[in-house]
Amino acid sequence: MFRRIVWLLAYLPIASLVTALASGCSERQTRFRPTADAPTCELAEPGKDLCPFSDGYWNTSYPNVFNHTNHKMAYQFLNRHRNIFLQEPCSEHMSHFLCYAVFPLCSSGFHRVEPCQEMCVAVRENCTPELVKSGMEWPPELDCNKFPPHGSSMCVWSGNTNCRTGTSLPAAAAVDPSHQQIKSSVTRKSLANCTGHLVPYPNHSHAQYGGIDNCDERCHGVYLTTQEQDFNTVWIAIWSLLCLLVSIVTVLTWVINYKAIKSPESLVYYISLCYSFVALSYTISIAIGEESIICDSAIKNSLNESALVVNGLHFPVCIALFSITYFFTLSSWIWWALLNIEWVVCSVKSRTIGIKWRICSQLVGWGVPLLFLLIALGTESVGGNTFLGTCWIRKDREVVYVIAPLLTVVVFSCVVILIAFTRVTKLQRVFKDIDLDPEEVNQITTLIQVSLYCTIYLVSMGVLVCCYWYEYCFRKQWEHSYINCLHNSDTCASSVKPNFSVLKTKLAVSLIMGIISGAWTFRKSSTRAWRKVCCICCVSGKHSSDSELQTVRQIHFTDDPLTAGFSFSQTSV
Repeated sequence: MFRRIVWLLAYLPIASLVTALASGCSERQTRFRPTADAPTCELAEPGKDLCPFSDGYWNTSYPNVFNHTNHKMAYQFLNRHRNIFLQEPCSEHMSHFLCYAVFPLCSSGFHRVEPCQEMCVAVRENCTPELVKSGMEWPPELDCNKFPPHGSSMCVWSGNTNCRTGTSLPAAAAVDPSHQQIKSSVTRKSLANCTGHLVPYPNHSHAQYGGIDNCDERCHGVYLTTQEQDFNTVWIAIWSLLCLLVSIVTVLTWVINYKAIKSPESLVYYISLCYSFVALSYTISIAIGEESIICDSAIKNSLNESALVVNGLHFPVCIALFSITYFFTLSSWIWWALLNIEWVVCSVKSRTIGIKWRICSQLVGWGVPLLFLLIALGTESVGGNTFLGTCWIRKDREVVYVIAPLLTVVVFSCVVILIAFTRVTKLQRVFKDIDLDPEEVNQITTLIQVSLYCTIYLVSMGVLVCCYWYEYCFRKQWEHSYINCLHNSDTCASSVKPNFSVLKTKLAVSLIMGIISGAWTFRKSSTRAWRKVCCICCVSGKHSSDSELQTVRQIHFTDDPLTAGFSFSQTSV
């Protein structure tokens, strides 16, 4: 019965991950297209080392004149011509020409904008002598006939491209006067680009979005639709309430049966205790509402949308909920690692856990999370999380305070489980045909159940690591895509964004082990303890009723004023 329940609960995170991956493969990441005949603009990042005249960012489209169809081909082309690109004294002029040729400008409602043919010819004529001195010649790939002549179509040009004069071109090369609007696409990493559902913050804040300092998303987020936000709220509420209910029952089982619970089984109840507080924190967040937790109403954007809290130290409710969630989440991971160690000691070494180890485990299980919590608060690493609807570690600090501890615990537990798992399987084979007393059988059964629990926990934590890593790897791409989308439209509704199924899976596996821990209440010893409690309650209630029936008070009306019209008599039944 126990194994069936545990395997059923363990199937949930695996099924969620498979669903997320399947939907991720079938879902096409779309980019915003302003008009049918306009080019699809993409964010190019050649960098300051290749294009030092700019901030290294602008919108472009493919294919270019060199038939490059993606960023990778364009970067390889620039790297091949790096010697020419950096050749003095033509490097700055050559950089303008090469960067605009390889990454042509792109903006909403316009066709691709390339360098003018005259610009190419001027750069070639003035820079060829310098190349000859270095033993090089003008590359045939940079044939100036590939570029449109000035006046025949929209192109980037400059009135002065004389390399020898040392005259530098402006930060954005001049554009045909009839199309000056295109110049807005060149500059990206400025606060002026913090538009749409993004919110500009005061200077020296912790906010940053897509490389733009003092800018971040609104407190309701920019990726989820209204329907997804509503579903997400219900999703968090369901998992939180279910985890809270099961965890409370598990902890109560520990309280009423603590004398019969021994190591390593007792650590499972510590894990349940941690998850009960985590689920309680999420439940409180849902009840209060994210407006009171992660929204900073003092800072708003042009759409009158509140900013996301980026420094939770100034918001008491945010700090309180974060402290509960982060401390007990980290503590549950560490107690799981300690459970693996005790499992090894009890199964491989066949030893009991001593009082010194119990004291050390208490210090580690509660002390390490407290240390991480204090450091996170001291370094102002707390901020709002738009998906969870509560405060969590800021996205730029998750690697240090979340991913690194989680990955360390998972790797350590993998090693421990591999060491102990072979021993547990041997125990099953050795004691299968040997007559053992009930206490030994119960101990071996407990070790097998703990091994099953630790393995399922490992699977869940592995899924959680994948979800965090997915966010970490693709977050910049989401942010740049959203900013790129805003260049095309002020109301960007479609962009490369997170897979909602992965986000749902992350929340589910964050709480599912609190539910799986509840399987311990279905063990025989636990059910017997609950039966005793129920019997005691029933017997005490029956005795209370019998004692009340032993005495019957009879009330009589009298005319004696000293008794206020009543007299009392007592008879035994």
